[in-house]
Amino acid sequence: MSLVKLQDIGKDYQTGDNVISPLINLNLEINDNDRLIIYGKSGSGKTTLLNILSTLEIPSNGSMIFADKLIESLSDKELSNLRLNDIGVVFQSHHLLEEFSLHENIILPGSIAHNLDKDFANFLIEKLKISDRKDHLPDQLSGGERQRCAIARALINKPKLLVMDEPTGDLDRNTSDEVMELIDDVFNEIDISVVIATHDENLKFKPNSKYLLEQGKLNLMQG
Repeated sequence: MSLVKLQDIGKDYQTGDNVISPLINLNLEINDNDRLIIYGKSGSGKTTLLNILSTLEIPSNGSMIFADKLIESLSDKELSNLRLNDIGVVFQSHHLLEEFSLHENIILPGSIAHNLDKDFANFLIEKLKISDRKDHLPDQLSGGERQRCAIARALINKPKLLVMDEPTGDLDRNTSDEVMELIDDVFNEIDISVVIATHDENLKFKPNSKYLLEQGKLNLMQG
């Protein structure tokens, strides 16, 4: 069943007298429990595409449908609720709150939404192997631990879609592989669609489909 449809999506940015268009008439369909990877060089528009998927940016043209809702027709409050409850985002930088412990960072979205599932929080913390770091502040965590914290926070409200922007970009190869293996263990036990944007062709992740983003368009990759 289709969860997300992007139809003829374009995005333009005005920079002085010039217009930059990282996305041009782009189409993409994401089904329930899909696992997608989007490859692309730096500056190819991957982050712009993920921002549109997570409704952080509105396209210049085209339409996006999320769970049968036309995104352009939603109010700011409806968009905020959609982001809080149905879309999880793991940013390239972790955006953890420095004054909050690992555990507090993870449960914050659930507390805001008034639907915190403590058992699920404990499940995520155990699965991602960060239970012994629950009371530590972000500056006391390793890069891999901070990334696992950010992933657990993005999943805490049981979203329908998880969007990850270069999830292991700041990690060495061994740590990257370890984090992705732990994430895969979590994905095997929950129903969720996942879109990962990366330039890392060796990312330890098994997608249903792989795409290459270049010249503003997505091309399905074989193999």
